[in-house]
Amino acid sequence: MHMSNKPSGYKFTRDWFDFSFENTEKIKPRHGVLYFFAIEQCNRLGWKKKFGFPADMAMEATGIRSYNTYSQTLKDLIAWGFITLIEKSNNQYSANIIALSNFDKAIGKALDKALITHNVKQDESIDSIDKPINNKPINNKPNIDPFKNQISESNKNLETDEGLEQFMQLVKEFLQNETESGRKYIWEKFDDNNAKEIMLKLLQAYPQKKPSVSFKKLYHSMDEFNSNRFGLKYFNTYFNTINHASNSTNSKPKKSTTDNYSNEDWK
Repeated sequence: MHMSNKPSGYKFTRDWFDFSFENTEKIKPRHGVLYFFAIEQCNRLGWKKKFGFPADMAMEATGIRSYNTYSQTLKDLIAWGFITLIEKSNNQYSANIIALSNFDKAIGKALDKALITHNVKQDESIDSIDKPINNKPINNKPNIDPFKNQISESNKNLETDEGLEQFMQLVKEFLQNETESGRKYIWEKFDDNNAKEIMLKLLQAYPQKKPSVSFKKLYHSMDEFNSNRFGLKYFNTYFNTINHASNSTNSKPKKSTTDNYSNEDWK
């Protein structure tokens, strides 16, 4: 059977990676980029045996900014046998005439062996994923939510335990029923996460109080500036500022028709 002698981009690529795998101390990214651009240029010219390779065009295509770096990179590729220099340019504004070499130095199979070993390990890994022995957690360790652990730990001092779900539900109901601002609060996409963080901050600041009660008190203690900007994301971000302002003022928190708490609770 007659085999075609036409150059193959696949062969050039394979030869390059065989060489680079066995000579990692020599190779830099710029070498591969410039070589593959030369292959692309030759391909677009119909696999010409020799062709012009202008420095300015090659530098622009490969992102190599320095002519000295470009020149050294090309010299390396020539020295390693990937490119043959047919005619050297007089300066950086004229074109070298080059040819792609039939590289035959990378006869080792180190990359082939490495890829085979990697693929075997990958297959074993996939097998272990596709064929689970059972549905039990690894090492029989239960799934643990560290956030809920923090909530539970902080709730130990409360007379009545208030979990995250209950806190979020109470806050949602409170904000939807709150009419002082004149508008209904719309629960935003990331408000679940904001509510989680706010609950932790409230438990740390007021460990003896239910977080939902502390939230309502802080909400009603906000001045006009903060009230006009209120949102759970804003409240979470500026929690320390709002909390400090509430604790530093001598005035009593504003009462809401939707809340029933005494000033003693606030102390």
